[in-house]
Amino acid sequence: WLAAPLVAQANIMDLLGRLDEAARLGEAARKVQPEDGAVIDLQLSIYSQQGQWDKIRLMLQRRELSLNPVSAAGLTYAEALLRLKHPEQARALLSKALIIAPDNRYARMMLAEAQLATGDAPAALATLRPLVDGVFVYPREFELAEQAAIAAGDPLAAALRAQRQSGEFKRRSALIERGLAATAQSDWAAALQAWQQLQRLGEDAELLRRIADCASLSGSHALAIASADKAAALQPGDAELLNLAGAVRLAAGLDLGRARALLEAAVERA
Repeated sequence: WLAAPLVAQANIMDLLGRLDEAARLGEAARKVQPEDGAVIDLQLSIYSQQGQWDKIRLMLQRRELSLNPVSAAGLTYAEALLRLKHPEQARALLSKALIIAPDNRYARMMLAEAQLATGDAPAALATLRPLVDGVFVYPREFELAEQAAIAAGDPLAAALRAQRQSGEFKRRSALIERGLAATAQSDWAAALQAWQQLQRLGEDAELLRRIADCASLSGSHALAIASADKAAALQPGDAELLNLAGAVRLAAGLDLGRARALLEAAVERA
């Protein structure tokens, strides 16, 4: 508890983009409680934003064998290895993470990057296909997929290039950028508006998850429940989506028996 006020202040500085101040507070918190999980997560977040991958590796190297591959620490450590030019080690850790959580977008994207770095472009393309086939696609995911297709000599490269140059793709990208910016500002109504406009161009589980989340936070509970249920149906057994479907019911104070069953199923699945 001694480090809690420092962590809270550091998180505020982080949100305000004042990383140097956040880092200073994080260091102070670590001196007080070096093994506290919140302190460690805070420092990992700050160091990753600053690109201080060597510090992350130093923090976590001795814990490598005990790290949960899909935890924030486990994934950050794998990225640190990749950025420090150890792609084979990163690939091994990220492969484990994706086996445990196949719907984790970050793990999938980073694994593809590690596969590319080890010269396995066909594997990287196969890893990325489930992401770029959807409606909600991060620019980095699409960029990596195109890069992998070109390196693999796959005909998909031409299709991806044509898609990237299309008017619809540019409209999608603009809406995604707008939605992410609004989310970063906690402007849930504006984010929901962007996601619903994107939904007119198609939908996938990731987009529905974002609609459900923003709808719940902005008080549109019926929309939140319907969207969360639809997302969970598209990816049966996904712990995060089961949790979301339960959480939006709990936030609305509706269908609490079903909410409990969904939350229990999410815990069991996780």
